[in-house]
Parts: sequence; C-alpha cells; structure tokens
Amino acid sequence: MRNKELLFEAQTLSTDGSEELLSVSHLTGVGPRSEKNVTMTKAESLDGYRVVEQGDLVINTMWAWMGALGVARHAGIVSPAYGVYRPRPSAPFEPRFFDYLYRSTEYVMEMNRVSRGIWSSRLRIYPEVFLRMAVPMPPLEEQRAIADYLDRETARIDTLIEEQQRLIEMLRERRQAVVHRSVGGLDRIACRPTNDSWWPKLPEGWAPLRLRRVIRGLADGPHFSPNYVDEGVMFLSARNIRVDGWSLDDAKFVSEEDYLEFSKRVVPEPGDVLYTKGGTTGIARVVDLDFPFQVWVHVAVLKVRRDLVDPHFLAYALNSPPCYEQSQLFTRGATNNDLGLTRMVNIVLPVPPLEQQRQIIATLDQQTAKIDTLITESRQFIELARERRSAVITAAVTGQIDVREAA
Repeated sequence: MRNKELLFEAQTLSTDGSEELLSVSHLTGVGPRSEKNVTMTKAESLDGYRVVEQGDLVINTMWAWMGALGVARHAGIVSPAYGVYRPRPSAPFEPRFFDYLYRSTEYVMEMNRVSRGIWSSRLRIYPEVFLRMAVPMPPLEEQRAIADYLDRETARIDTLIEEQQRLIEMLRERRQAVVHRSVGGLDRIACRPTNDSWWPKLPEGWAPLRLRRVIRGLADGPHFSPNYVDEGVMFLSARNIRVDGWSLDDAKFVSEEDYLEFSKRVVPEPGDVLYTKGGTTGIARVVDLDFPFQVWVHVAVLKVRRDLVDPHFLAYALNSPPCYEQSQLFTRGATNNDLGLTRMVNIVLPVPPLEQQRQIIATLDQQTAKIDTLITESRQFIELARERRSAVITAAVTGQIDVREAA
C-alpha cells in the first residue's frame, strides 16, 4: 500500500494561533512544546500555523532525514513548514503502530533516500514524494498487538537506560566532589582564611587568582559557520569536549585553506586548555591531540602561563564545582548561551605552588580514571540498549517478530 491510500495531507490553518504549540523531535516525536527543552526562538505570531488533530502524522520537512516526525498524541498547531497527514476515515490506522513504524530506523532511512537536497543536512521530503512511498499495512488487530508488544519492550529498555543515566549522574557528582576536595585543598589540615567568597579557606602558600592572571592569552574560533568538508582538518565545537574525554565521533572538518585562515586568529597546541563558551559552557580539557585542528566560536583556547600553573591542574580547577558555578553566572543569553572571553577571565581559582599542583594532578588522575571507566561502561551500555531498542522496533513493524509468541 502507498501512504496516499492511508493518509491525506491536512492543510487546515489556525485563524488566531490560540491552539497549543507542538514540537517535533527526532528523540521524542510529537508533543507539546511546553514539555520539551526547545532552544529555538518562538515566533511572535502563530496565525496561519497548521492545525494538528490527535492521531495525525506530523513531519518536520527539513529534518525528516534524521527522524523528526511522529504521530501526534495531542491536538495543537505546528509550523506551516511542517507536513501534517491525517488518516483516511476508512483506513485501518492504529496510531501507536504507525508512530513506531514511521520513526523506525528502516523507514527513516527510506525517507532519507527519497528526500531531495544538495547537502545531506538540507534534505527535504515533499508531500507528493512521501505520499508515493510504500507502507506496510497489517490488519488492525495485528497493528494493536505489535504496538502493545513494543510498548512493553521499549518501556523495559527505557527503564534500563534511565537507570544507567542516573548512575552516570551519580558518578559525575562523585567525580566533582573528588576534584573539589583536592584542588580546593579541603583534604589538607592547615588552611587559612582568604578574602575570596568562592575559596574562603586555602592551605598556606595557595592563592585565589583570577583566570586572567594564569594565562598569557586566549581566543575563540571564527564567529560564523564555515563550509564543512568530508575530509580535511578537524573542527571542534563545544559538543566535542567533555570533562572525562573527547567526543570526536561527530566532529566536523574544514578545508586546509580555512584552517590556515582560522589559524591567523589562534592555533590550538598541545598543553593549551580548551574551555567551552557557547552551548554547554564551562567545560575545560587539556589539549593532548597529536594532530592539527581548529575550533569554532563556542570554544576558547587558553594559552597557559606554565610558570604559575600546570595546564592539567588548570583544567581540573576550572571543572571544579566553584569554578563551574562561576562560569554559569558569567554565561549570558536565554537561548544562545555565551560565556564571553572578557567575563571568563574573572573566574577565580585556587593556585598552589607548582610542585603541589603536580602532586594533586597525579592523585586526581588515578582517582578520576576509575570513575571515568565506569562512566564509559555505562555510556556503552546505553548505546547498545538504544541499538537494541531500534532493532526491536524495526523487526516488529516489518513482521520479523511474531509478537503472539513473544507475548
């Protein structure tokens, strides 16, 4: 069967925009925008937005290739740029089954194949193309049985994922506590009062200094989105930098020419500290990559005064709770977070003598390595669970699982 035999394009528009605004996500499907963490600015007027009824299929035309679609469980309105498809009155349509089907990996891949656009990130699926696509059509009772089975199985997997996510959060809190105790001298007996509210007591010989005092320079990357290429020089953004390691699987690349042009502004080198200043702000990591790369505007490159501070100690200090809290207070913007260069340099951190810094680094490297290993194992479990979830959905909606036997 073709989608056009099951659905028709609904084109009713809101007259006053008073209906509930819905959001379409590749992670959570279709639901009220008010219940989701949406960072994009809301339009001033919602007049002319498309009306959505409960049970309609909603497709984000520009992001369908990554699975931004789903069957609406709430009535409301969506952007006029979205596609809204309503079940034909006589069609056997179980909303839960088709929500699983249309969002399955296999069907999203097929939509990706038939979408049109010059760049992969700009692909669009148009109504006439979507309506010509084939769609499986099991009997209504079987649709319900498959949906019931998938509700149970996905709920079980989601519970396991949530448990691992809570474990990761607990491990991160444990890591922060360990780092705070060491870089703040809280594990030392003799401390003296300071005049700083962030570090009110520090060991003898330690000083609370602003970040500007321990660096010889800082700069961020280009303040625009460059032209990305499939092969070239790695181009890092805030999402590629984590406290416990690099996240380079989705790193982008720029041409050699752009790399040289951006290098006129700053050249990241081993021993520098990268500090996130856009999106997720306040995360520091020492550069230990053995290949050239560049950074976007959301990353600051700190050139460290090594006569005062070891780069690894600086990263630990910046990632400690008091410094992270300062970074959040210095972050501006309701939707586009920005930890400006002129503000971040006012973050106060404790600075021990260099020899004590190195001792602290050695201790923390050993302690955090154990925690980071557990975090990595939990992340791998979550990744495998999500792959299992996707495989179960695809197998069920394509008839590869007899849900009556599996029940």
